This record gives sequence, C-alpha cells and structure tokens, in this order.
Amino acid sequence: MSSLALAAQNLSIYLGIFALVAGVLGGLLNTIVFLSLKTFRQSSSAFYLTIMSISNLGILISGQLTRILISGYSIDWTQTSLFYCKFRIYSLQTFSHVSFAYLSLATIDQYLSTCSRPQWQQWSNIRVAHRLVILVVFLGLACNIPYAIYYVHNHSPITGEITCTNTNAIFQRYMNYVSGVTLTKILPIGLMILFGILSYRNIQQLARQTVPLVRRELDRQITIIVLVQSVITFFTITPYIVVYCLLLIFNANDYPAIYNNLQAANSISFSIYYLYHASPFYIYFCASARFRRQLKYVLFDVHLNQRCRRITPVN
Repeated sequence: MSSLALAAQNLSIYLGIFALVAGVLGGLLNTIVFLSLKTFRQSSSAFYLTIMSISNLGILISGQLTRILISGYSIDWTQTSLFYCKFRIYSLQTFSHVSFAYLSLATIDQYLSTCSRPQWQQWSNIRVAHRLVILVVFLGLACNIPYAIYYVHNHSPITGEITCTNTNAIFQRYMNYVSGVTLTKILPIGLMILFGILSYRNIQQLARQTVPLVRRELDRQITIIVLVQSVITFFTITPYIVVYCLLLIFNANDYPAIYNNLQAANSISFSIYYLYHASPFYIYFCASARFRRQLKYVLFDVHLNQRCRRITPVN
C-alpha cells in the first residue's frame, strides 16, 4: 500500500469517526432548536434547514458509518447482504439529493423573503414550504429507484470477491455525468452562492425599509447562516467534484498509476465531503450570536427547567 493510500485509509477512519459523532450530535441539536422555537417553526427557510438536518443524519448513518466499518474494520455489509447493497445506495442517494435540494430551497426562500417586491415575498411562506418538501421527497424517492434496481452483487472470477456494483451501462453514464456531478453538486452549489449573495444584498437594504425588528433580525440571522453554509459547502465539495471528474478522464486501463493515486485522493475527498453534512450546526453556532443564545435558551431554559419541574416532588 502506497503512502497516499495509507493516509487516505487513516483519514477515512479517524476523520470519518469525528464527522459521524459530531454530525449526529449537531444534527440532533439543530432539530431540537428549530422545532422548539415558534420563530423557526413559522419560518419557511428554517423549516427547510430543519428537514435538511434530518436528511444529513440519514446520510451520515447510511454512508459514513459504512465507510468507517469498511476502511477500519473490513466489515462490508454490502457484500454479505443483497438487500443492504440496494438499500444503502438507494437511501444514500435519496438523502443526498433532498439535502442539497433543501439547502438550495432555503437560500432561494430567503432571497424571496428579503426581496422588496411583495409579489415575490408571497412565495416565501410555510404552506409553500410544506408542499415543496413533500414534492422533493417524492421526487427523490422516485428518481433514485434505478439505484435499487441496477445495483447487484457482482462475483469476480479472478479475485473471488463479491462487490455491490451497478450493472447497467446507460445508467452508469447517467450516474457519472448527471446524477453524480450536475444535479447533486454543481447545480446546488451555484444556486446557493447566487441566491446567498442576493439575499445578503437584500439584507443590507432592510435597514432603510420599514420592517418589524423581529422579522429583520430573523432574516439577518438566516441569511448569514445560509450564506456562510454556502461558502463552506463550496470548499468541502469542490475537491470531490475535481477528483470525480479526473477519475472519469483517467481510466484504470490506460492510466493505471494515475488511477490508483486518484482513487486514494477520491477517498480523501470523500472524507472532506462528509464534513459538509456534519457541519451545519457548528456553522450556525459560529456564524450567529443569536443562534447561540437560542441554543442556550432551548437547552437550559426550556427543556432542562421543564424536566427539573417534572421530577421535583410537590411538598
């Protein structure tokens, strides 16, 4: 094993465990804060971020946990169970698609919410958000069915190993050029950055408009959150996109040495990629002082105090 491959393996294990633990904890805290405060429950942008946090939990459990078991302990359930082979790739792709879609919708919704035109502001409401969330879930479940169909066990006659792989050449091209890069990576990142910048520009103009203070502070908070998350998304996913495209150019038959190094680099970029799904809570915590106060209020003033009152006996 080369030094690059060894480094990639160790990074997949240790950084993967860190991302899994931190991501699951952060996703749960995000969900608790967003669902506990009426301000967030009535905000369509916050609703998108709430569902995105739940989707990220599914990605970390179905994707990152399996990678840790394979890299660190040579436990690959996709080789021993055909059901898990199909279920893991199907759930991973579905959660990934809807996670990027919800963050894109949150960014677009925040732009509409801060826009000065009333006819555009009316599209930023919780009823529209509920319908779009259901639509995105339905599309994600329906469009990723081919993953559950075409991924099967492939038995290698040379090595004797069983791998969970795709068997359809046409669907493989769709995965390489449409699903793998365009729909789930390039398009969402472009939308996030574009509408994040436009929302931030709108926020600068809110101070000159007659807007209630509570709404102005909420719009400022969520706009900063989605803008910073869009920037972090760009830096955590771009290495994966670059390495993925290089793997499509340099195949194993014509460039075996380059391909092997790219495979190790792909493993490293995957570890960085999963940081995107693990980082939202920590982005909100660092970028927004208001979110830190809300977190403290929810954990200590709401839940902890209520629990203490329940367990304290009446004299």
